Amino acid sequence: MDRIVTRLNTNLLDCALAFAMLALTELDTWLGHSMQGPRWANAVFMGISAAGLVWRRTAPTVMTLMVIGGLLAQTLLFGAVEAPTGLPMVVIAAYSAASYDRTAWRPLSVIALGLTVHDILDPQVKDVSDGLYDFMVCTLAALFGFATKRRAEHLAATELELEREQRRQLEVAEAAVGEERARIARELHDIISHGLGIVVLQAGAAEQILDRDIAQVRTALGVIRRTGLDAIDEMGRMLGLMRGDVAISRSPEPSLRDLGALVERARAGGLDVEFASLGEARPLPAPIDLSAYRLVQEGLTNALKHASDKRAMLRVEYAEDCLRLRISNAASGRSGPGSGRGLPGMRERVSVFGGTFSAGPVAGGQWQLAVDLPLARPAVRSAS
Repeated sequence: MDRIVTRLNTNLLDCALAFAMLALTELDTWLGHSMQGPRWANAVFMGISAAGLVWRRTAPTVMTLMVIGGLLAQTLLFGAVEAPTGLPMVVIAAYSAASYDRTAWRPLSVIALGLTVHDILDPQVKDVSDGLYDFMVCTLAALFGFATKRRAEHLAATELELEREQRRQLEVAEAAVGEERARIARELHDIISHGLGIVVLQAGAAEQILDRDIAQVRTALGVIRRTGLDAIDEMGRMLGLMRGDVAISRSPEPSLRDLGALVERARAGGLDVEFASLGEARPLPAPIDLSAYRLVQEGLTNALKHASDKRAMLRVEYAEDCLRLRISNAASGRSGPGSGRGLPGMRERVSVFGGTFSAGPVAGGQWQLAVDLPLARPAVRSAS
């Protein structure tokens, strides 16, 4: 829309310029005495020259032919001196041809030829110096037009590059937003899946023993309550981060240091977890630490849902160049409740860090989740 408005404005300006030159030319034709021949003929020829300025941007070659053609027709037919507006129109034509015509040499050649013929036939041109003045003025106008075109091309190239850069930044921003949405979706899935998995299983167990073991029912309800509160806390933290809550953003995120509490919650939820940590535990980058925690959390949730004997084995190994996570449980051969997004979400987490991920049956009727997350090699201490 802005380009259309700009185009209309420039067209109006060109029409106004042509009208002004036409008005001055016609006034001189009918009231002045600088031209010979019938006034009506001079009015027609000079009117053609002035009218050509309407197309000085859109069709510079046509404009040049009209300007030079009108002036030459007057000179060839009557040998008359052109109107005072003649040279200004030629100067405008030279500037416009250099500014707006891709092959400027064509209209400029027409102008040069027209000026030569005109100066030869004009009785007021006494010597070469009189003709050189016209050429010099038109040459300066053409040079100024070339400079204007070069500047316009530079501005257009700069604007195009700016648009490309803005488009690239927009694509990067959209990709970042997409990645952040996917990350938030994974976090919410893991929080809700883990919490609701324990709640559903404990509620089912309580329902089965409701009439037989009130104490055990109270224990199950206590687990449900604690799990629900933990899930609410984590959900609140996630929502606070999304809102940009400074206090919440400074609070520590879950990490492998919290595995003990996570395992205890899984055990309280009814999953017998055998946990072993191998290798020397060391600080990990925060993104890897959080992702490893979430991977274990989702793995234990899956074991809680699908393990036939409600038992699982968790191994966390701090190797020299990677962190190895292994969660295995007896395969039940049945699908438990779930959204189907757990394994794809885990695979996405691992792929972010260039790690390896596998989940499937292994020997002995077991189902195993195996994750390797690459780590920087620890610094080697020199012997003192």
